[in-house]
Amino acid sequence: MLVLSIEQLELNLSEVKKSRSKILRELHNMKIRPKDAIAIGKTTTETALSINVPIRNEIRLDSGRITKVKEFDWSDTWTSIKGNIEEDSVSLHYNSRDTLIQVIHVEKHKFLFIRWGIKAIRQSVTLKNPNAHLVSTEYIKIH
Repeated sequence: MLVLSIEQLELNLSEVKKSRSKILRELHNMKIRPKDAIAIGKTTTETALSINVPIRNEIRLDSGRITKVKEFDWSDTWTSIKGNIEEDSVSLHYNSRDTLIQVIHVEKHKFLFIRWGIKAIRQSVTLKNPNAHLVSTEYIKIH
């Protein structure tokens, strides 16, 4: 299981306005007032998959013209690929599915088996798609 964990970054609203203008644009696009936001999490993933897909030959009659077409399709639980190859072009349909689980949690100070206080607030993110990879994650608490 892939997990990426980071510490929480705390900013007040004026600090967000100064250093994170992209976040404000995202909030505006989502029709959320910045003062109503409590926390913002952002995760970037990348799906990389190398497969070998068999190609089938097919002949099509289109407007009285015979065209040779090669078709292919492949899928698993997370990814599906379909396409066809005609003389000088390729059409392709690619679909990738994933589920991200994001948890905001408290990390406590530890000594031997004793835990006390708050050392950090962390965001942990995991993906369900085994072909996807976490590229980055960010968590900002606005106070």
